[in-house]
Amino acid sequence: MITNWARAYLTIDPSDSSPDVYRFIAAKRGERIGWDHHEMFYAHSQEQDNIVWLKANQDQIAEAKACSSRVKTVDLTRALLMVPMHDPKAKVMVEEKIWCDQNLGRDLVQRALKKLEAEGKIFIRRVPNSRKGRSLTGWAKTPEPEVEEVT
Repeated sequence: MITNWARAYLTIDPSDSSPDVYRFIAAKRGERIGWDHHEMFYAHSQEQDNIVWLKANQDQIAEAKACSSRVKTVDLTRALLMVPMHDPKAKVMVEEKIWCDQNLGRDLVQRALKKLEAEGKIFIRRVPNSRKGRSLTGWAKTPEPEVEEVT
């Protein structure tokens, strides 16, 4: 039996705003590795053919922190474009399209879809499973009501 096998965790998180800057996070037992803080910023060397991690300078750190502290929101108009009109797609497939398109987390995307559903713009429909078994649930757009012209 292996218990508590991971003695420490180190996570490397790329910066959205600075492509060459990364945040190293000492997530578990960070105080034991000798760092002053639980996070450190490093950048790739700018020298050609030199693959080296260098401590990020203050400007790079400030830019990386500014981007990561920004509150992320879902663009509901763009999210609605990812939902099919007639043929419902499995919920997971629609959510994944929005994650990739807007670079967001799963929970945020799911809350946005629930909001669109509450507003009556989309709805959940059963989708037949191509394999035998339970049917799946999928998202589809609510059809726009037809407007009659009055003359």
